[in-house]
Amino acid sequence: MKFRFTVAISGTASDFASFDAGSGVRTAIEIVCHISQLLQNCCSAIAGSPRVRLESKGWYEEAERFYKIVEQLDQAILQFIPEQSIVEKLVQGPLADATSHIGQLTLLRRLAGSPVAYRKKYVNFVIRQLGAGGNGGYFFRNLVHQQQQQQVSSYKASNSYYQVDTVFDLLIADGDEVEKKNIRNQLFSDDDVKVKKSIALADRYGGK
Repeated sequence: MKFRFTVAISGTASDFASFDAGSGVRTAIEIVCHISQLLQNCCSAIAGSPRVRLESKGWYEEAERFYKIVEQLDQAILQFIPEQSIVEKLVQGPLADATSHIGQLTLLRRLAGSPVAYRKKYVNFVIRQLGAGGNGGYFFRNLVHQQQQQQVSSYKASNSYYQVDTVFDLLIADGDEVEKKNIRNQLFSDDDVKVKKSIALADRYGGK
């Protein structure tokens, strides 16, 4: 939540706080104050204490208060260890609500002519496979195909603030060599006979 909030407000000018998107729509500063109120209510619920009514502050003060209340919420969870029923109510209620309102901040930025800048997000898969025979060969082939599809589906959507770059590090190892009998039910050809199975698959589908 802290990360999403930081992305949503980073680089905004102070006048964004009062941007008017239309009748009945909260301003950015009203949304941030409401988010903090929701999180403050979570703290009260976990600690079993009365709710505290928050007063509106300036734009940068509101942002600072948000971060402080998030830290307070973390501490309250660690200190009081709430029951499962309370956790479920908070996750399904105020915490889900707060997350949605952070998304509204991102939308408001676009309406205000100051959209969130794209950010790169890297997902790195490190996979080590032992065995390149019957099952192993088919598994490796499917894994490589999945890798290729994942790279194609890496996107930079117009409604997203990050671009996903997926990196696969695949290694297949098998000390056995391809034999004539393997050709019938494994992913090898006559040209692969007496070649290490792992090398034959890596040459055919990619990898190392």
